[in-house]
Amino acid sequence: MKILLALAFALSVTQAMACICLSPEPIDSAYKRASTIFIGKAKEIVNDKFYFEQGEGAQVVIFDVIQGFKSSKVGKGPIAVMDMVSSSCSFNFEKDKTYVVFAYSDYAGVHVTDQCTRTRLLERFDEADLQRLKALPDSNKDNLRDIGIIRMLTPQYHDMVNKMNQLEEASASSRTLTIALITLLLVSAGLNFYLITNRK
Repeated sequence: MKILLALAFALSVTQAMACICLSPEPIDSAYKRASTIFIGKAKEIVNDKFYFEQGEGAQVVIFDVIQGFKSSKVGKGPIAVMDMVSSSCSFNFEKDKTYVVFAYSDYAGVHVTDQCTRTRLLERFDEADLQRLKALPDSNKDNLRDIGIIRMLTPQYHDMVNKMNQLEEASASSRTLTIALITLLLVSAGLNFYLITNRK
């Protein structure tokens, strides 16, 4: 009985933590609300190096645009999209996979997406919806803002990694020095003890 209660509790907690989304938004209204829509291949993913203001970890995904539908254009630079990885509704993109991405601008003007948007793996995107998307008026624009975001994020990311490596190296050097000093003190104490006992 206790086991059954424990399993029921675990199931209820899992369900409470699961992402709950409303029914998929119709393609036409999703198109109007989205800041950018495109088919893209995830070429770089940066995990847990950037954070939203509330402290939630953000996954930054840099896409190569294969086909643009709104505010995106092939050959005009990559597009950066953020996904809140600490949320139960995070999308958790995978590198080198191709997606239909519906992203929405947050208060800072950064493209954000998650499971509750129309974003899907291309192979799982409904064909009828894809054809409707292709039939909607084209509103392509250059991806200059996204290129700027990538130029801002990438150096910060690499600089952060370099600083972390430097700290780890300094910490390792400090540990080595500490061990050497302790060893020297122990040897010195042992030698003093030996000299004192021999004098007696």
